[in-house]
Amino acid sequence: MALLCDTVTFKYIEALELELSVYRTEHSKNAPILLYLHGNGSPVKGSRRDIPKHLLDGISRFNYTLISADYRLAPQVGIQEIYIDVEDCINFLRNPLGLAAWLPRGTVDRHRVAVAGSGGGGYLALLAGLHVVPKPRAVLALDPITDPLGSFFTTKHLWGAVYHGDMEKNTAVSFLQQFLAPNGAVKANYVHDNSDGQYPTRQPIYTYMLHCGNLAKMLRLNVGAGAESDPANDQWRVAKALATCELPPTFIMHGSADDQVDVGQSDKVVGALMGALGHERFTEYNQYERPQGWGHASGDESGQYMDRMYEFLQSWI
Repeated sequence: MALLCDTVTFKYIEALELELSVYRTEHSKNAPILLYLHGNGSPVKGSRRDIPKHLLDGISRFNYTLISADYRLAPQVGIQEIYIDVEDCINFLRNPLGLAAWLPRGTVDRHRVAVAGSGGGGYLALLAGLHVVPKPRAVLALDPITDPLGSFFTTKHLWGAVYHGDMEKNTAVSFLQQFLAPNGAVKANYVHDNSDGQYPTRQPIYTYMLHCGNLAKMLRLNVGAGAESDPANDQWRVAKALATCELPPTFIMHGSADDQVDVGQSDKVVGALMGALGHERFTEYNQYERPQGWGHASGDESGQYMDRMYEFLQSWI
């Protein structure tokens, strides 16, 4: 079934437009909303056009309207500003004068909103589940970042161990300089333009971040003395935030061999959830899939695990 796609601006920040793409069928009626927050190197790069095929295929299979949204990118803004973009987007989806006003009457059910994301987008989906009021109906987090101050993101990784392309490190760093300045131009929805045959300049920034072990600094968390115990950091560290916040029903999938986001990030969150809820309540409301030997984003097109995810989504949305 052919999909319709609309582009809507949900927020202006001076000259910067934050847009969302709306994917639906022409017969959509009172469909729940699934907001997807892109990965592909987020929160330092990526585009709302980076959408796994299974999410698009699921629109007609499971009768939801898919939203893929812009948000500002680090290091020109921190996690506080990025989260505000996500919160503002969800408010726009719920507002009767927001998304619903742009679509034919009765197309979506603005009261039924779930949030999904992969990698850095999975991190933002979990933060939305923790902090947005009222909470989304469900959260789907695939290979998510969960703690910028975790050891994986504070360790300096060898360039060759985390970069799988053919760009030399010095070349990459040269290309990246214009995007590394914290006071540089703020970007959202970065598109890889390789039309001139050159490497897209922002493309290796996630690898560079892993190489430097400085995600927390890029996101403007406190990285100085006392960072581990700073309560201002805790709200951006998912497992720690669970001490004072609750998540809605949450599905997490994370491959055990992920070299871009360590599976230990998800393990820690699941452990905290188990500790807070107990095994019985955890399994009633949440689900954790940890495919052995899978790398980053290996599950994006796997029918086996995606079917489980959609069964979970339909249970709660």
